[in-house]
Amino acid sequence: MSGVGIVMERAVEIPMRDGTILRAEIYRPAVPGPVPAILTRTPYDRTQPMNLGIGPDALRATAAGYALVVQDVRGRWGSDGDFVPFVHEAADGYDTVEWVAGQAWCDGDVGMIGGSYVGYTQWTAAAQRPPHLRAIAPVVATSDLHDFWIYEGGAPSLWFNVSWLASLGLDAVTKRFPGETWRVEALVKAMDTLGDHLPPVPGMTPAVFEMVGIGDLYRTWVEHPERDAWWRGLSVRESHAAIEVPSLSIGGWYDCFIGGTLANHAGMTAGGGSAAARSGTRLVVGPWRHAYPLLADPAGDAAFGIASSAVGIDLSAMILRFFDRWVKGIETVAPEAPVKLFVMGTNVWRDEEAWPLARAIPTELFLRSGGRANTLWGDGVLSEDPPVAGELADTFVSDPSDPVPTRGGNLCCLQLVQDPGAFDQSEVEERDDVLVYETEPMDEDVEVTGPVTLSVWVSSTAPDFDVTAKLIDAFPDDGIARNLCEGITRARYRNGTDRAELVPVGEPVEIVVDLLGTANVFREGHRIRLEVAAANWPRFDRNPQTGGAIAGAAELRAARQTIHHDAAHPSRLRLPIIPG
Repeated sequence: MSGVGIVMERAVEIPMRDGTILRAEIYRPAVPGPVPAILTRTPYDRTQPMNLGIGPDALRATAAGYALVVQDVRGRWGSDGDFVPFVHEAADGYDTVEWVAGQAWCDGDVGMIGGSYVGYTQWTAAAQRPPHLRAIAPVVATSDLHDFWIYEGGAPSLWFNVSWLASLGLDAVTKRFPGETWRVEALVKAMDTLGDHLPPVPGMTPAVFEMVGIGDLYRTWVEHPERDAWWRGLSVRESHAAIEVPSLSIGGWYDCFIGGTLANHAGMTAGGGSAAARSGTRLVVGPWRHAYPLLADPAGDAAFGIASSAVGIDLSAMILRFFDRWVKGIETVAPEAPVKLFVMGTNVWRDEEAWPLARAIPTELFLRSGGRANTLWGDGVLSEDPPVAGELADTFVSDPSDPVPTRGGNLCCLQLVQDPGAFDQSEVEERDDVLVYETEPMDEDVEVTGPVTLSVWVSSTAPDFDVTAKLIDAFPDDGIARNLCEGITRARYRNGTDRAELVPVGEPVEIVVDLLGTANVFREGHRIRLEVAAANWPRFDRNPQTGGAIAGAAELRAARQTIHHDAAHPSRLRLPIIPG
């Protein structure tokens, strides 16, 4: 349909089941007869170009024979009602899909696209099984609001929570306080210096949020530290079995939602609600940050080459091919590999049949040392040989008033203030409260692609603490230590984020840290390195280490952490090694 004109309709009113009116921009090809539709439901202003930046824009969608509908979700920008994050998206998504399908210009077939929160609106709508939804293409989207959004490993995702709500506040403050422009100006100023506005007490609502009227949203999350029934009712992964349409999940190795992206793909391939949902599900992961993959080269200080950029891979074309197969139902569309991964180190795209890779060899590297693994100049080793009896443990003091700082990684949002992605971690590794373990230099290229976990035995002088971990590619020549993936576990949630269990003081306990996953070739001469610490701030909120309630804890207590790695306590890093 190249060369056709576009019919555009502004602020089209779409009624929900309770009478609330949501508004949308609609772009249609100027052709006779109905066409299939692509729907985006966003809290980020339907009129802004950013909402057309993850997936085909209006020109490309209409040229491909689709109508494009971009809608403000309830309570945001042009839509009526009150915005309560996540709560209304399932019902409103169902209603919108069915409204679109019922229009004279639509042939009754609808797909959904979009990234981040807009990806969540797709998953939760699909779980309601709207009869006319045919496929979804969520980009950088989560699978669980508690475990892979507001919290991770039981620890609050502080920077994300504060920066995301701050960005949402620009619309909220104008609606709650019309005409009071000083509040908007104060919020913008706070966003420019957000690090100075982080709460001084864990779980405390930032003062600027109260001033602009969004403190209630933050407090709702703080009031539910465990993954309780409230969180489960909003979870995507709880609904995989109900989803009957194929999904194209697109994520980034440095995206804050990479854990959710991988979990959604695994959950759908194993337990989607129909044969088409299971067999038609696809996964694409590049070396991207949140939330615009096409614009994300470089991610941090690392440039992954043209292959990772818009020139190297055309996500819009990929999404349109996916929709041609599943929305238009064109069975002659050439099938594509179920999984497409960008492998860092060699900086190439590779097609795979599944995630995790079936040919991966599970490999354990044991933490070893002579009792002084502190800093990058310590004696920490990663070895294939298990530890022996009597091996000395490593210790460090974690002080929540002086936490180990965040340096890049899987961050969102306001990247101009706190930059995500791959950075040299050497400065962080100079701290005495960071333990460093590494292999000998690789005598040949070694690929690690798949899920990464750390099982570590820890005793502490505190009844609660955090364990953080980073997998590092240590370069041989210039000393660069590039972060690949990372994770955290709050000790009180070591046995599940649905319940808190304090740690017996002084008693070694095994704690598993999920580093989520990566795809990287450690080139000849490089080392595989692991960082272990007790903080990654401000990406995660500080643990006061008192054992009491986290929210509003006025006391921050230093504690001595001991990492055991002897025959009785074999702390180990689990890596998926790809042969050949």
